[in-house]
Amino acid sequence: MRNSERVLNSLTEHNKDLSYKYTRLYRILFNEEMFYVAYQRIYAKPGNMTAGSDNQTIDNMSLNRITKLQ
Repeated sequence: MRNSERVLNSLTEHNKDLSYKYTRLYRILFNEEMFYVAYQRIYAKPGNMTAGSDNQTIDNMSLNRITKLQ
């Protein structure tokens, strides 16, 4: 698996180029570490305890739940 920090940095760099076309972004969803990074970035923000469409909040996040997402 690619390092999640490198992947995110690469995506950020490509975001600056309006003509860049992303391909195969779905592969990022198979990188378990990306879910950990995402959780770290959003868990403490206001509104994240609001239930989503599945009636669960980020407070219920766990390794088991991340595995089921993939």
